[in-house]
Formats: sequence, structure tokens, C-alpha cells
Amino acid sequence: IIRANTPEKPINFDFSDVEFPPTKQNKAKVRLITMLYMAVNEYTGLYAEKQTMSKLSDAITNAMLDTVKTEGGQLLKYNRTMATAVFTGKESSWHAARAAERMRRELRTFGLIFGLNPDLYLKAGIYSTEIELLPEDIISNEAELKLCQYAERLASLSRKEAQGATVLNTESLNGNRMRYEALRSIFIDGQEHPVHLYRITALD
Repeated sequence: IIRANTPEKPINFDFSDVEFPPTKQNKAKVRLITMLYMAVNEYTGLYAEKQTMSKLSDAITNAMLDTVKTEGGQLLKYNRTMATAVFTGKESSWHAARAAERMRRELRTFGLIFGLNPDLYLKAGIYSTEIELLPEDIISNEAELKLCQYAERLASLSRKEAQGATVLNTESLNGNRMRYEALRSIFIDGQEHPVHLYRITALD
């Protein structure tokens, strides 16, 4: 029987000079997430001609899609009178606010083109918060739903309390690129502390 020569002492391998590729780590990162909710007043019962209503509805839908896309947002859901979109990054609230103002200008144009009386108006709410995201920048469905609800709640105050201006929370304020006025504080379901509200008066 031939036996292999087994060393009496274990062999020590030195890997100090070997470079190994870095391991991937799915570390969560904090990003500013901004949700925009905007809704046009119900108009189908205001004007009689069905053909005019069809053209106007298509124009409003296309305008919502274009304004969100132009400002770098992602449209989450929409129909002929409302849209919800998400924006990310440090300037996300400013881009969301610009999208809402672009939409208001489009509605004024539609009023002239279609000869609308009374005019169309837009309710808009912006809610921003910091959320931990995985590298894929994925927002959980639960978080997305809550942010949509918060933005919609703020938008509901746009017409009566903000003189038609966009309503936003403290985390959405961008002092370098927007001017705003304080409104009041409200409690929102799911929030432990009151939400301080502001209305946008001007954008850069």
C-alpha cells in the first residue's frame, strides 16, 4: 500500500497580497421622496357638447402626462380629472411644484381654446418626506399609498384655504427656489405630529 506523505504540521497559506473583489451590500439609503397630487374640477356637467368634452378630456390627460414627464416625475396613476406622481432627489419638491404650475397654465389655455365658462381650476398638494430605499430605489406599496393619501389631503385644502395655490408640508419647502406663506397645522391619519402647511406664492 502506497501512502501519501502527509505533513506533520498544517500548511499556512498567505493571502495578504491577493486582492479580492468587494462584496455587494444592500445598504438602505435615505432619499427625499415627494408625492404630487393634482386634480381638475369636475367639468363634464358644465358644458353640453359631448364632442367638446371628449377633446377637452383628452387635452387635460395629455397635459398631465407631459407636465409630470417634463419635470422628471414618474406618473403613478391618473384619469381624466386627477393624477398622482412621485419625484425623488433634493430638488424633487421644486419640480413637483413646477409641474403643478405648468398644469395651471395649460388649464387657462384650454379655457381660451374651448371658450369655457366657468374656468377650470386645479387643486394640488405636495407631500415630501425622507424614506430609506434599497439601491434599486424601490418604494414599498404601503409607503406609496400613504404618501398619495397625504398629498391628496393637502390638495383638498388648495381651493378654499390657499386661494387656489399649491399646498405643501414643511419637508417640501425649498427656500432657494420657491417662496411661500404659512397657513396652519393639521393632523393627518397615520401621523403622530401635526403637519404644518404652506402655500406657494412664487417659483424661480
